[in-house]
Amino acid sequence: MNLVKYNLSNYIPELIDFIGEEKFPWDDVEKKYDRKIDQRVSETNGDSIVIEASIFDQIISIKKGDSDYIGMMDFYNKLFYQLKLLLNQEERKLIFNTIKNLLIAFDSKYLNYLGELSVIYQLKKTNNFILLEVEKVLPNGKSIDFDMMIQDSKMRVLIEVMNIQINPKKVENDANSIRTFINGRLEEKMTDKKKNLIDDWNIHLVPIIWGGHEQLEIYNEYFKTNSTDLPLCYVPLAFLTYFDQNGNYFPKFGSISTLFDS
Repeated sequence: MNLVKYNLSNYIPELIDFIGEEKFPWDDVEKKYDRKIDQRVSETNGDSIVIEASIFDQIISIKKGDSDYIGMMDFYNKLFYQLKLLLNQEERKLIFNTIKNLLIAFDSKYLNYLGELSVIYQLKKTNNFILLEVEKVLPNGKSIDFDMMIQDSKMRVLIEVMNIQINPKKVENDANSIRTFINGRLEEKMTDKKKNLIDDWNIHLVPIIWGGHEQLEIYNEYFKTNSTDLPLCYVPLAFLTYFDQNGNYFPKFGSISTLFDS
């Protein structure tokens, strides 16, 4: 059995179940994983291999007895279980490439693809969105993450997920600074996607803020009373990790404005 698939079946069985018997490039994922391991070994010159952030690094850490990532495995399983319930077979196939990219991102870039899958879940759970296409190419050559239809209005919308990494050294607990930073990033993204477009494409931005606990608390307080100033832009989502009374780690994904609500 493909070793990558075998490990995932033990730690994220819902991902395997989500794909089912459909054709999926497991061998390609394994080859890329093997090349990455060989690259890491060659770069260490006999020293310990540096652990980076990826799903497989998390699985390796758990195998070594580190329980910090058990909560992440639970999050992945719940995410793919919910996606399996919410997406029809054709919609599932549409996100196979996103799943592949998630698995072959052997650094923190995997968060970008995790964010995209999480956004699909957030939209689909409203029971009002149909996924039509992934990575839709516009006439200007730019691509948009998701082409969807809002069922009750029969309106086509293009959803672009924007991942915003927060630099903890540059975060200011100041409303004007946050507003300038967020709106600037969103306007830059929207301008880039619409460059040289003649028609008015219905592009919606869904920002995801990635940062540490302290930084997310600052943004949580800001978005409790503020919103983005850009039209067709959603309140940012965010990913937060908690530790319960027993020291067990678990994640939460949702609107930044309610992320710390019990």
